Amino acid sequence: MVRLGTASKNILVFTGSLLFSMLLYYPVLNNTFLSDDYDSLYRITIRKDILFKDFLRPLIDLSFYLNYSLSGLNAISFYIFNILIHAVNVWLLYRVALRFEIFDKRTQATFAGIVALLFLVYPFHSESIVWLSARLSSLACLCALIALHVMLGNWQPWKKRLVAFIVYFIGLHAYESILLLPLIIIAWQWRKGQPWKKLMVEGVFWGAAILLYLVWRLLISGVVYNNYSEHVVNNQLIKYLSLGLKTLGRSVLPPQENSQRMVVLFSVVTVAIGLVHYLLFRKMRAATTEGYRYLQLGIAFLIAILIPVLFGVSTRTTEGDRLLYFPSCFLCMMLGFLMMVLIRKSSYRWGIIILLSAGAIYLTIANNKRWEQASGLVEEVHEKIQQANGKKIVLINLPEEMEGAFVFRNGFYNSLLVYGVDTASVTVSHYLKRTEYLTIKDTIPVNKENGRVFIYPATYLIDNQNGSFEVRGGQNEYLATVKKDDNIIYYWNNRELVKLF
Repeated sequence: MVRLGTASKNILVFTGSLLFSMLLYYPVLNNTFLSDDYDSLYRITIRKDILFKDFLRPLIDLSFYLNYSLSGLNAISFYIFNILIHAVNVWLLYRVALRFEIFDKRTQATFAGIVALLFLVYPFHSESIVWLSARLSSLACLCALIALHVMLGNWQPWKKRLVAFIVYFIGLHAYESILLLPLIIIAWQWRKGQPWKKLMVEGVFWGAAILLYLVWRLLISGVVYNNYSEHVVNNQLIKYLSLGLKTLGRSVLPPQENSQRMVVLFSVVTVAIGLVHYLLFRKMRAATTEGYRYLQLGIAFLIAILIPVLFGVSTRTTEGDRLLYFPSCFLCMMLGFLMMVLIRKSSYRWGIIILLSAGAIYLTIANNKRWEQASGLVEEVHEKIQQANGKKIVLINLPEEMEGAFVFRNGFYNSLLVYGVDTASVTVSHYLKRTEYLTIKDTIPVNKENGRVFIYPATYLIDNQNGSFEVRGGQNEYLATVKKDDNIIYYWNNRELVKLF
């Protein structure tokens, strides 16, 4: 039997991660930009400003600038970048799992391989990979995994802390999902019988690291938190228990429109998890080291899941799944540990892993299709505008999203500027929300009565009897006056973009 060296295993794991990631996400390589992507492109191509201070997340614009330099407004290099970052994260998690010593050397390698595979196919990564702007979560996770890998290494303590702090600080300029990483580092540094002085040094250093970032954020942005996160601060504390249960449920379950079904599924999963841990604790009574290390993994997951709990992850769609990207590292490590400890027979273990992976791949493909549909609609809208031949365009019910896949929740008019379209030539009458299109079982009808045309939920066309129509939105808000000869009106009927005249 040929045994691979460390370098060969690293190359094999990374190559396998990259090839499988490309295979899994290959269909989205033809997607276009979506929603907030155009805000970043506007800052880069029009404003020539890649250091967006309001959110203090410059890595998103810097990475977009890199891709724009390579492929311009062709989105393929942007998507390849996202997939590449995911493959690197799979490899980094493999390295972290190798250094998080629990088992003997050979068993540890198997554990690390299982963890990497589970993370590779985890079904709720699509938003972080398929939505270009959500790369901020995978970039932040990349920095966090580098920091953990360094802290688990054999360097001198001061050198490990310094390098890990630098990487952590950089990662926070991608996304705040890793803000509590220092607490995970402290939890992983603790050892039984370890002097409290050493742990206190870690606590003081990493506490200062968080404080330094918050001060830096205040100095640069002028606020510690912005309007986007204000609801977190103002939220009622009593709601966090509900949010916590929902987020924990979504970390292992796909979204469900039926809330009762979600409750039932979560209850079943909770019972199953409880039974698994009952068996685990019975099995590990004498294995105190394994039990302690598993507890550290559990603590890491609970710390990492706090940010998603605060911001919220949808239980009805995949919106917010990017917040699960970092916590899923520890969830996969916990699941890998359970596989190694509870299922000793290799054939049974890999049989279960194959079944779990097959289910995860099925969910990932379904998620990717929604993003492909959203991308197709964005391309169609831009094509209709480009083909207008000088006529003005009115768009009615432009969708904000398609079941969590963003279309034009933000960035529509910036998308016109990016493509060199005169924004004065395009009027949008209503952005259709999910809660609005769900109430329509089939397609949205056009209702005509007494010279007025009503298109659900908030658009009226009023005949002026002179060949022109007034377009009015909700609460009788005047939007535009259009003539059939000079204007084209399209509306989204919940299935397709339809030309009204």
